[in-house]
Amino acid sequence: MVTISENAPDSNCIYTATATCTLTFSEIQFNSVPPGYTFPQSLTCDTATSQYTYIDGGGVEQQINAIDCICKANPCPTLTGSMVTVSTPTVDAACTYTATATCNNPYPRVIQYNGGGVIYMSPQTLTCDTSTSQYTYTDGGGMQQQITTIDCNCDVNPCPTPTIGAMASVSVPTVDAACTYTTDAMCTPTTLSVQV
Repeated sequence: MVTISENAPDSNCIYTATATCTLTFSEIQFNSVPPGYTFPQSLTCDTATSQYTYIDGGGVEQQINAIDCICKANPCPTLTGSMVTVSTPTVDAACTYTATATCNNPYPRVIQYNGGGVIYMSPQTLTCDTSTSQYTYTDGGGMQQQITTIDCNCDVNPCPTPTIGAMASVSVPTVDAACTYTTDAMCTPTTLSVQV
């Protein structure tokens, strides 16, 4: 949203005004065409046309037909990772950029940030922190955490270790590319057979 405050005329009877945006991560756009300008912007009343003017990037005075505040370009780089797709960012009315991270294969794949730790169900919303130019996620405590890497991994093994009897053992479960966990049951001595 644009706010315009009119200033008192100077000693030459030149009327000026100041245009400012209410959102921090925005810029002023004149006449609905690029580029955007930082704010505040000084406007001068052209007494011959009774319209305010601004000075464009080339130093030329231009008449103003419209003034808008637009969001600045997204400063956060595109995130990529293993087995994950990150959507094209969208921007809301508050100039907050968000993207959605979705695992390429559905459950039992889960999202893991920064190479370890807590896992999150897919999809997840990522928010661009314009002060650091990095995407963030909301951790379990409701805090925003910066993202350096994002991957989709297999969820933890949902199956408990089988109960084993005397002279039996099971291997440490392994997981394949389809997130299927398997374990081997073995008898000691090997002359015995496994009974399920």
